[in-house]
Order: sequence, then C-alpha cells, then structure tokens
Amino acid sequence: MKKLTAIIVALVMALSLFALASCGNETSECKHLNTKETVTSATCTSDGTVIVKCNDCKKVIKKETTPKLGHNYVAGFCTRKGCADPIEKENDKFYVNLLCSLIDSEKYSFANQGDVKIKNGENVSVYDSVKFLRGKSSGENPDELFSFTASGANNVELRVVSDSENLKLTGTVDGEEKLYVRANGEAVKKLYDRYKDEIIKNIGGSGGSEGSGILGGSGISGESVISSLETLFDEIKTKDGTDATVKRLNTGIHSVITSVAKIDKTESGFDITPDAEMVKEFNHVVATQPFEAFVDNILGKDTFEAIKNVIQMAIYRNDSLTEAEKTAKYDELIADCGKLSLYKLIEKYDDSEDEVTIEEDINSFVDSLKGVKITLRTDEKGNALSADFVAEDFELIGEITIPGITVGGVTSEPIVINGLYLTGNFTLSFLNERIEAEEYAPFEKVVAATDTKLAAGNHEGYVKNNGNCTKVVFATDAKGNIVSATSYFTLNQNAETGTAEYYKVVCESPLAVVREVDDDGKITYTVNNFFSQKDFTVSLNAKIYSVDKNGNNAVEITDRTIIDGIVSSVDEVEFTLEAPAGK
Repeated sequence: MKKLTAIIVALVMALSLFALASCGNETSECKHLNTKETVTSATCTSDGTVIVKCNDCKKVIKKETTPKLGHNYVAGFCTRKGCADPIEKENDKFYVNLLCSLIDSEKYSFANQGDVKIKNGENVSVYDSVKFLRGKSSGENPDELFSFTASGANNVELRVVSDSENLKLTGTVDGEEKLYVRANGEAVKKLYDRYKDEIIKNIGGSGGSEGSGILGGSGISGESVISSLETLFDEIKTKDGTDATVKRLNTGIHSVITSVAKIDKTESGFDITPDAEMVKEFNHVVATQPFEAFVDNILGKDTFEAIKNVIQMAIYRNDSLTEAEKTAKYDELIADCGKLSLYKLIEKYDDSEDEVTIEEDINSFVDSLKGVKITLRTDEKGNALSADFVAEDFELIGEITIPGITVGGVTSEPIVINGLYLTGNFTLSFLNERIEAEEYAPFEKVVAATDTKLAAGNHEGYVKNNGNCTKVVFATDAKGNIVSATSYFTLNQNAETGTAEYYKVVCESPLAVVREVDDDGKITYTVNNFFSQKDFTVSLNAKIYSVDKNGNNAVEITDRTIIDGIVSSVDEVEFTLEAPAGK
C-alpha cells in the first residue's frame, strides 16, 4: 500500500513539473494576435457591449459595457431610428392634441408685428396696422363673427366686418370713402355651401355619382363623410393615448408632419416649420408608392385592413349595383390599391384628373410660396398656440403681360402690369376664449354707412355702362339699404328684322351691393342679381321673366337652355342715383 501511494505522489509531482516547464516556455504561450471585436450597439432601453475574443485560443480578451442611450423624445416621439417603442408615455397624444386644439379654437386673432409693405413696381404702400379677428361671440346664442382692418401710413384704410346678417367692406383714402360693399349674410352662406358641396363631391363623392372621386358610385354623401369625421373627432377627444384609434391617428399625423416639416424644441414647447424640399419629396412618395403600402407606412402596419372595411361598406351601400357588380368593383379597387399610387387611383377613377398633373400642381403651389416662412408654435403637449408668418417680397400677384395689338400692320408695345409683393411679419393666435363685445364693434358703430341715404320705398336708378340693361327699379328699407332690385334687359337685337328679346330679373335680397366713388365724387352702384356657377344654376332668390318691349306680360322662365344662354348677360346691373345730363 505504501508503495502504491509513493508511485501516485511521484506521478503527480512529475505532471506538476511538466506544467511549470510549459508556462515558462515563451515560444508555446498564445499571444492573442488573431482577435475579433464584436460590438452590440446600445439602444434606448438596453446596454451595448464591446467584446474582443481570441480566434485561436477562444479566450475573451476584453469586455466593455456601453450604457443604454435613453429615449430622445421630440414632440412625443423618440427620434432614434429603430426604437422599439417610440411614443413618449407621458406625452402620447401630442399630434392628436395639435389637431384637436386647432379645431376647438373659439377665436383666432391675426396681427402684424411691425410695418407691412406691399410693393407694386416702384410704388410701395406701407401699412402700420393689420388686424384680423374671427370666432364666436360670447353670449347664449353666439354669432360667428369676423373683422379685418388695415390702415396705411399713406392714409389708406380697408375694413371688413361680418355678423350673422351682413358682410360689409369699406375702403377709404385720406378719410374719404372710395369703396363700400354690403353682402347679404344668408346669400353668402348659400354661396359658401355651394362651394362646400362641390369640394366634398370632388373629394369623396356627393350623392355617389360615377366619376365623383375614387369612391364614385358608392352612395356615400358629403354629409355622411362630415358626420363620420365629427363622430371620430368627438371620440378621440375623450380617449387617452393608449386607445387604438388615437394611437394610430397620432402616429399618422406624426409621420406626415415629420415628413414635410422641421421640429425644434423651444423653452415653452415646439416650433413646426414646413420645408419646401421635404414637401416635394413627400409628394413624390405619395405619387409613386402603392396606396396600400403608403397607408401602412404612414398610419402603422395593417392599417389598410381597417380601411378595406370602409371601402367595402361604401361600395355595398350602392343599391344601383347588383351583388356581383359590388363584389367585382370591390375586388378591383382593393387590387388597384395594392399596386397603384393615390394619384394613379384618382386618375383611373376620376376622368377629370391626371396623376402627373396632380404632383406637378402641388410642386408648383409649393414653389409659389417662396418668400414666405410659416412656423406653428405649440406647448409641450402639442396644443397649438400661434403661427408666425414672415414674408419677404412674397408674390401675391405675379406680373401680367398683355401682348401688343396689331392694327393695319402696326403692332403696339406689350402692356406690362406689375405684380404685388408682400413684406411683413404676422402672428396668428389660436384661443379657446370667445370674442368679447369690446373686441368686435358692430359695423354701424365702426362706419356709419348704409347702401344709400334714401328713405324707405321704391326708387329708379339710372343705368350706367351696361348696354344690355335698359332700366332698374330698386327698393330700400328704413336704413337706406337696397333690399331688392328689378332690372330690365334687351338681348339679341336684330337691326334688320327689328326683333329683340326682352327680360326682367327680379332679385330679392341681392348677394351684394357695391358703391364706388370716383375721383370726381360721382357714385356708381352695382347690384348682383344672382350668383351663377359653372352649371349656370340661378340662386339667391333671383327670378327671370320674359316680357314684352314695355316690360309687361311677364312669364317666368324655367327652361335651362334659355337661362344658360342669357345668364352671363343679366348677372348684375350698374346704375347711379343722378340722371345723366339731358335726361
């Protein structure tokens, strides 16, 4: 036993001596000359590492830890590319708040900061005060009000005031009136409503007629579109940032704004400034990226799936299509959304549009804004506070050249009309408060003016500068405002046959009455008989009658062909209150 123990001890000692001899041998030790560095970058929420490992002996030579970066939040979103959870938890409705605050504003005020200059060739007009006020007045039944004034250093003043009944405008030079306009409030609203319906029809289809927007023939009306948007708006105001709809909308608005504007941190919030080149790049993305991919990229993955449900509902509400036609139309549109851009979709489903022209028109509009810088200011939660407009020789109206006229082989020189250019700083404020009485002076208190100084009753006007109109009779109220006008017209005269057509236009509550005063103090009135649009629809209580030469035997005209033929000849009448010399 002792002999076995001795053998084992001797063997252990021999192995130990062998090992010691190996460590002391410099030629057999690994010097780690063949290494590999592996770097794992730090993210917002996790540490990074730097590991150096020997490829020969596999030993880790160095290991370092780089601390996590933390989020870099700007306007509610982390700016670090690839951040797994970019929305700031304490500010997860920034862009929804921006939208809501703009829509919820009760009052908008606009004013210049310093002098405003308008250049017309060598002439420069300077305005020391430019003010605009719009919103609801305080009280139980608040009116929608607005007022605008601009007073110049050269004693020029322009004032526009509107309440629920009238819109009025005055222009004075050196305290003397040069222009006065009173527009009927109800008529202006009808005018606005007609334009609104036309816009809605072109965007989303009004009444569901074929060719009126991408969803033409869907049966969706403009009113239902507005109703749906109002419902959505009311919902998102009451939800927090974790709500799926709010989160999607917040992300979508963020994606759009950061694609077209630069965002800078300020002491009180953020400045959002659109950038022309960014807008053009985004416009090109819209023009070239398939609509389905564009929606998912902007609003978040799988968003288009939700939109498909809306498209399906829209198409299947159209009772003029069979079930098979509905299915075919839906399948075609969904397939097109997967391969065509938004502009190409508009081109395909609306014959009046060209997708190339859409992109070019938007870029042209962006170029037209050269010379003006717009900055939207918000608080830290995204609520809109104000917008700054800085104009430097901004082209309001471009230069117009009228070509020369050739008479008898001689061509006159072209006539050049100078453009108008604006220079000035302005601030537009968004406020939740309502307009107080002292901020908005009723028009009668600002300018004691009515259409005429005549007593209530019927009066005859003396026609001026209108070869078609032969006579006008108008009525005034107790204030002297013109409340109706009957004008007589002679059209399509034929000297050879001695024939002509005679018409009478009766206009109750004219769209607008215009009073102009020339340099000699002579007053000319213009009364708008009615408003006519591209389809020549007569509106605003005007009626057209066929009459005899003496204005009698009136028969109301309802034939659209006749109305279309004469509407541009009888849309307004010019007259004075003083009889021309010799009458």
